[in-house]
Amino acid sequence: QFGGLGLEVTQTSGLLKVITPIDDTPGSRAGIKPGDIIVEIDGHPTDGLTLDNAVAKMRGTPGTKITLTLKRNGITAPVHVTLTREIIKIQDVKDKLFTTPAGNVGYIRLGSFDENADPHIRNAMKALLQQAHGNIHGYILDMRDNPGGLLDQAVAVSNDFLNSGEIVSTHGRHSQDDQVWYAQGGGDITKGAPIVILTNSGTASAAEIVTAALQQNRRALVLGTKTFGKGSVQTIMPIDNEGALRLTTALYYTPSGKSIQDYGVTPNVVVSDTATPEDAFAQLRETDLLNSFNNPTGRASAQLPPAPPLPAVAATIPNKPPADWPTPDPAKPATDFQLQMGLKLLAGMTTTGN
Repeated sequence: QFGGLGLEVTQTSGLLKVITPIDDTPGSRAGIKPGDIIVEIDGHPTDGLTLDNAVAKMRGTPGTKITLTLKRNGITAPVHVTLTREIIKIQDVKDKLFTTPAGNVGYIRLGSFDENADPHIRNAMKALLQQAHGNIHGYILDMRDNPGGLLDQAVAVSNDFLNSGEIVSTHGRHSQDDQVWYAQGGGDITKGAPIVILTNSGTASAAEIVTAALQQNRRALVLGTKTFGKGSVQTIMPIDNEGALRLTTALYYTPSGKSIQDYGVTPNVVVSDTATPEDAFAQLRETDLLNSFNNPTGRASAQLPPAPPLPAVAATIPNKPPADWPTPDPAKPATDFQLQMGLKLLAGMTTTGN
């Protein structure tokens, strides 16, 4: 048994970069952010380390301490954080009820797509409706820093909010292996309540499938920053009981006929969580990774429903927090600029007919 920090990391151009911290882990509690570059581990430079060696150095006995030195977006001086390793346990879904002038808002934070994502989403919905006595204006679906997970759970969660339409398709080398998933009739458990999805550059893979399905079927508006752009399908192929080969066999395509690969999902309303969104260190995406795939030509798809105009309030939402915005504190939702702008956008939305 070993302890860890709860960080999804990668290596590109010789730099050890954080893709995303996992909720309720030492990494997230220490305030480590997507795009942070880990330059030292316990005072030793990461330059020259392989990704496996760097990960091995960050793991260790639960309860032991480790100090990381980071290069962070918008900060010239190194950031030093000391963390205590622990056994990583992932809580995939959290919920909270917000009271706003527009009415009750159900907030659902989806941290990953494990095998229980769909039932946990449904349980969260039931809990929120009970707290609100059945009176909810709309929902915030927070998928920031969600690294993805299981395709079947992405399809099931998408179906929870759709009554019709394509969810996702996969296309590989041979057309006979192509697959398409559609929403099943009567699936929308919110009964058409407005939805805003929060995204950032740590929103990846299965989280991008759900985001694109709800956005392109005109079921939700997306607020935040462009997603990670991980649209490849991996298949595990056993090799004579001596191991396995993980092979990329297909790409995911959104209902628009466009692959997620490279592009990711662009929000309807672009809002950064930092006053310096132009800093390149904060924008790590799939295309930055070694040997990543280029996006192929989009495939033809069924005509999507016409995009409705954005609510008038969208024009009043700034694309980054003001200089005097308080330092974000996970325990204080009022300091989360993207969340607060999501609540503002939701207030101007009405129930859909989907």
